[in-house]
Amino acid sequence: MFEFDDTDIFQQFGTGTMNNYLSPSELESLMTLIVAEYPEVVRPVKIGKTYQNNEIAGYLVGTNFTDDWQAQALSRPAILIDGMHHARELTGLSMQMYTLLRLLFEY
Repeated sequence: MFEFDDTDIFQQFGTGTMNNYLSPSELESLMTLIVAEYPEVVRPVKIGKTYQNNEIAGYLVGTNFTDDWQAQALSRPAILIDGMHHARELTGLSMQMYTLLRLLFEY
């Protein structure tokens, strides 16, 4: 299991080839690793489609998942961390990943 270290978290997981920011394919690879490492608390979901008919990925972080994740997500307190919905918002993605990694490493 990974360990969280405040001094090198982005050197390990948050840096990519786009001037230290993650590219979409690097983000996808990182999320695949995270889902594999924390299957009991991270669940990938498809939350819709773009106007170009591409899938929009989402991830639930929590416990006691049910098959009806939408009803479950609406039935209890939750926080939405949203980002990457505008072009060139690279720092938004970095903050999303920092928050997700911090939650998981402190779990």
